[in-house]
Amino acid sequence: MKKMVFLVCILLMVASVSFAENVYLKDGTVIRDARIIGRNSYAVMVVGHGRIFNKDIERIGDDIQEEVDGEDQEAEEVEEAKGVEEMKGVEEVEDKDGMKDIPKDELILELFIVNGMKETVDNNITNLNKQLPEEKKEEFKKIVNAKELLGSLVPVYDKNFSKEEIIDLIKFYRSSAGAKLLKDTPKLMEQIMIATVDYYKAKIKKNQEDGYYQGY
Repeated sequence: MKKMVFLVCILLMVASVSFAENVYLKDGTVIRDARIIGRNSYAVMVVGHGRIFNKDIERIGDDIQEEVDGEDQEAEEVEEAKGVEEMKGVEEVEDKDGMKDIPKDELILELFIVNGMKETVDNNITNLNKQLPEEKKEEFKKIVNAKELLGSLVPVYDKNFSKEEIIDLIKFYRSSAGAKLLKDTPKLMEQIMIATVDYYKAKIKKNQEDGYYQGY
């Protein structure tokens, strides 16, 4: 059990499965062999391209579009309805003049939706479940619950942010700047990592040339 809990914590924080598919955008752009690391009813997360909203996507798949059977279609409709309800909840929070009258814990849960945390947790749990052997999946279900996990994070935000700051964060992530930050974060992280590696390579090379670096 301890090993399972440790595995869950590690993989939920740092692991995500990449699925390579072609993404056809409505403007005619085709992202081939796109590494999709997250997907819900209103957007997909693609490595190097960030979040791409479904309204901008023509389809995802191979060159020949596959038919969707009735069961898959029904599952997609249910998932889409869930996404609509989630976004409706966010809009209702934004549209209320008396946002300050809404309980702080509810505002924090709304923040988890608009800042992408809920989407990340849901996707990581789904992807981790796919990686586990069948005999471990039942144990995994007993340990991991996305709603409970997010609920356990509410006190952390409650302790570190005032209610006014939570409201400001919700407004920010619903703004164009906030949406851009969420969309471009994966790309930025890749560029930051490359820049960091290049920096240390240059420093090591310079130290070697100056005779300061002897190696290990």
